[in-house]
Amino acid sequence: MENIPQEILIEILIRLPVKSLIRFILVSKTWQCLITSPNFIFTHLKKIQNQPNKKHSLLLCRHYSRNDQTEHYSLHPDNDDFVHKSSKIRFPLKSKVGCYRIVGCCNGLVCLCDDMFGTFRLKPIILWNPSVQKSIELPLPSIQPYWDRSRIFLLGFGCDFQGFDYKVVRIVYDRLYGLSVGVEVYSLSTKSWKVLAHGPQTCPRYYITDFCLSQVFVNGVMHWLAHRRKGSFGNSIMGFDMKDEIFIEIFLPEALVDERAANLCLMKHGGCLAVMKYNGYENNYSLWVMKEYRNVESWKRLYNIGLVEGMENVIGFSNNGHLFVTMFVDEMFVSDPASGVLVSFDLESRKIKDLEIFGKLGSIYVENFVESLVLLEG
Repeated sequence: MENIPQEILIEILIRLPVKSLIRFILVSKTWQCLITSPNFIFTHLKKIQNQPNKKHSLLLCRHYSRNDQTEHYSLHPDNDDFVHKSSKIRFPLKSKVGCYRIVGCCNGLVCLCDDMFGTFRLKPIILWNPSVQKSIELPLPSIQPYWDRSRIFLLGFGCDFQGFDYKVVRIVYDRLYGLSVGVEVYSLSTKSWKVLAHGPQTCPRYYITDFCLSQVFVNGVMHWLAHRRKGSFGNSIMGFDMKDEIFIEIFLPEALVDERAANLCLMKHGGCLAVMKYNGYENNYSLWVMKEYRNVESWKRLYNIGLVEGMENVIGFSNNGHLFVTMFVDEMFVSDPASGVLVSFDLESRKIKDLEIFGKLGSIYVENFVESLVLLEG
């Protein structure tokens, strides 16, 4: 192996899975320095992302059980082997409020906050890589909320793909007036928070819904549903560009502008920005997809989804277009009260497949996942 030129060695190693590379760190100091170097971590990640075959796509799942008061994480193939070829992940943290809120997931990193539903008090924010079992706790932000609950904060997590820097954006609101009083950004490369100067592009125009768990990272931009608090009523999408660190507005189709904000949910569909609308009277969902990013004329309604009794929340879509949905489970059948189960719902046949992920309703989480070496350096 010593006679192999380094460029050839790199070409071999970047094709290997993360688990193998972690073992190979122990081969020699040379291999350790190579595998943990920022350039290799970046090259390895790009190699994985450029794989065209979606058959090997992974899903990260989380659920929380009141019985053992533990968060359970697992990886699953995004195909028919979801149940049979899953692997459990050891979760090294313990929430003080029962369950972490998952802010977002990007390039193998999971951003967690120990407040579950976005409470006003400052709580630890964690970046965790399940693949390498490393985590860091972010330093305390600069903008402190008042203790009279008049201020709340919202979080978003994503990546500046140009500089490959991972960032957490934090927006602090005055709850009474619905106005942003400050925005700050944590950068993993600098390991510090930066308060953005207050201006038209560094302050969201609309109020982002309290404790909003509906947020999507697409095209290098973190998106939230937002609405006006004063004057004429209306919904929109506020986005934060992770590269330029500015806010942008993305207009919704007219059919959704005047809809009650609580009936709307942001998600991804086929890599595109999408909005799911709940129709209470008809007990169904309609899905709107923005086919061309930031082109309001490209919004299309693709589905009208009639729900089955017992369905609670639509979480997302699988590679084959099936819905991930949580269903309520009666206490007669499980010992954990207020439990739900994750199912796959075929839109055409309307068949339901039990995916055997049980947990407290609201704690079940499913997101696309890519294994990476991020955080391994140093």
